[in-house]
Amino acid sequence: GASVWSVTEAAAKEFSGSAPASIGAISLGRRVQDPMSELVRVPPRSLGLGMYQHDLPEKELDSALKHASIDAVAQVGVDGNSCSLELLKNVPGLSRGKLAEEVIQARPFLNRGDLTKVKGLGSKSYENCAGFVRIRKGSEELDSTRVHPESYPVARWILSNLNANLANFSNKWTAAKSDEAMRKDLLRKAASLHGV
Repeated sequence: GASVWSVTEAAAKEFSGSAPASIGAISLGRRVQDPMSELVRVPPRSLGLGMYQHDLPEKELDSALKHASIDAVAQVGVDGNSCSLELLKNVPGLSRGKLAEEVIQARPFLNRGDLTKVKGLGSKSYENCAGFVRIRKGSEELDSTRVHPESYPVARWILSNLNANLANFSNKWTAAKSDEAMRKDLLRKAASLHGV
């Protein structure tokens, strides 16, 4: 995988003038630091997933691996101000056309709402991508979480009713789990009040 990526156009652009062996070594080092960011750069057929991967038709394999990449990125999320183009292309809502490139051109973002100003990113694309693009140290604390902006009122209500903030939420929620009745009541009230 690393040796194949080291001779791609993207690698040559990022490391102009460097030898493919050096680029491959850097890629391997990056895999230790951030595996997902580095693996999405490698052409799917070059990942070396097992001896039977080449038994699948190329289109079918590429499609399956693309969907797996999108699912993985959706599970983890990306930092909207620093992630690579290859990673952004795997964010739901940004995988078609040149939207990921437009997101990079529009950086830096102070909050998720700034994504609505990206050229070509309509309301549906924003709705699809907003929960997966995190903005750390921005103007909205919830932008650094997996909570979708449409659920911010519910999240704030839950935080308030737990006397919590994002910094101590995990501890407060764990304590609430020990009181199952209280936790269920809190979620029931949140659902009733906020229509979720």
